[in-house]
Amino acid sequence: MDFTKWWVTEFKTIKFPSAGTVFDYYIDPETKKFEPWTKRVPKFELDPDVPLQVRSLYPGNAKSHRRQFNL
Repeated sequence: MDFTKWWVTEFKTIKFPSAGTVFDYYIDPETKKFEPWTKRVPKFELDPDVPLQVRSLYPGNAKSHRRQFNL
C-alpha cells in the first residue's frame, strides 16, 4: 500500500482509480484507461464431457493473468 500512496502522490496528473492498489489495474491499450485485471479473467466453466485435466483444476484469476501479461 505504501507504493500505491507514493505512486498516486508522485504522479498527480494521472487519474488513478480510488479503489485497490496500482497493481490491481492495467492500462487498456485501446481506451488508454485503467481497467481492473479481473476484467481480463475469462469466466471459468467446467465441461463435464471433457476428461479432467490439471489446468482445469486451477481456473485463472486476476493475479495469474497479471503475471502472464507481464511475462
